[in-house]
Amino acid sequence: MPKHWWKTFFEEDFARLFLVRHPREVTQTVRFLMKHLHLKKDDLLFDQCSGIGTISHALAEQGYRTIGIEQSRRYVQEAQETAKKEQLKNCLFISGDALRFLPSETADGAFNWYTSFGYYLDDEQNLQMLKQAFASLKKGKWFALDFHNSFYLLRGRLPVRTYIKKINKQTIRVKRHSWVNLEHGTLTSEWTYSFPGEPDRVRAGTTRLYMPAELKQMFLQAGFRDLRFFGGTDEQPLSLKSPRCIIVGRKPL
Repeated sequence: MPKHWWKTFFEEDFARLFLVRHPREVTQTVRFLMKHLHLKKDDLLFDQCSGIGTISHALAEQGYRTIGIEQSRRYVQEAQETAKKEQLKNCLFISGDALRFLPSETADGAFNWYTSFGYYLDDEQNLQMLKQAFASLKKGKWFALDFHNSFYLLRGRLPVRTYIKKINKQTIRVKRHSWVNLEHGTLTSEWTYSFPGEPDRVRAGTTRLYMPAELKQMFLQAGFRDLRFFGGTDEQPLSLKSPRCIIVGRKPL
């Protein structure tokens, strides 16, 4: 597995097939963030690893200012184009390294969504992502991280999943094969894209499988306090049955 696998994994094919979210899901996510980041009108939000900007766009539509950092130049371009098309003048997207980037103005809230965390085998580098989120905030403000619930993944067999997608009258088949490396505490997923009349394209990525208690310690190391755990944006408590693990923490006053 290449050290910086995400530089080639997150390409246009993945974005158009998997990063376009259902409006109902986006609406529920925005409601969750508005409530648990304790947002007020005109607040500035930092979108750490913003992808194609889906959540930032939806927050901007609610009247918030947003700034997103994303390593993929193509995703940043798409996020900017969508903002221009929708006449959203209160959101900004920048291409760069989330381990180093800080917004020029400290934020009133921050979030890292859709498992854009844990890409390094080195725990210190993953911790640095949380430290950057902490540094991005004004005192007393909140950060939310959306991650795997590792207990949920480990309690059952990881199936091979096949997705059938239709784009521009083309039928695209995507097979995802996932496995866990217990020695390294990682989840690897190999994605095979089958386009009509073209050779298959294979992409793979690996994330650390942090347990909720490990994430809690990392949040505390980064400086966050008043931590809360959720099993999803429906605000259900975190449990063995929760596919997601959402953690919200506050930067002390």
